[in-house]
Amino acid sequence: MNQEGRSLAWLVRWASICLCLTIVPVAAIHAQMDREAQVASLREARQFGIVIDIESVLPANRPGLDNTMWRETLASRIHEVSGRRPVTVTDPTREAHVYVHVNVMSVGASLVPFSVGVSFIQPGRAGKKSMMVATWESGLVGLVSPDQLKVILDSAESLIDEFAVDLAAAWSSN
Repeated sequence: MNQEGRSLAWLVRWASICLCLTIVPVAAIHAQMDREAQVASLREARQFGIVIDIESVLPANRPGLDNTMWRETLASRIHEVSGRRPVTVTDPTREAHVYVHVNVMSVGASLVPFSVGVSFIQPGRAGKKSMMVATWESGLVGLVSPDQLKVILDSAESLIDEFAVDLAAAWSSN
């Protein structure tokens, strides 16, 4: 590849990163409810599960991006912090659950941009219509090197801690 081709590829990579780092936080801020309303929404959470959704362009065999391991780790973390243990979700379209969405991209051999979003989704109403609604959410974006993918799980754990602290606060005020 000539110098011009490399420059264009590098520009496309950085533009992708900038776009990701700009749009995701703006969307999260726009959608986020105030903290008191989010905590209050957790008071009715009697039983809930946890659903992990990892979207990655990296090879499936990369260590640190395994759904089962993430579910066990994050469910344990919720239990440690809040005292509440998530149950198995059989139908996320009808059951309350913590939804962890991870998006991992690649912009060459040296950079791995990612985003992690955590939402608590539970049955709700919009007028007369029953539906599943996100009543608590938080998220972040980051950039790591390929040998530091554990940072992505660490980031998810910090968001889960935030959720679990709010869950414990909601239940202590009941």
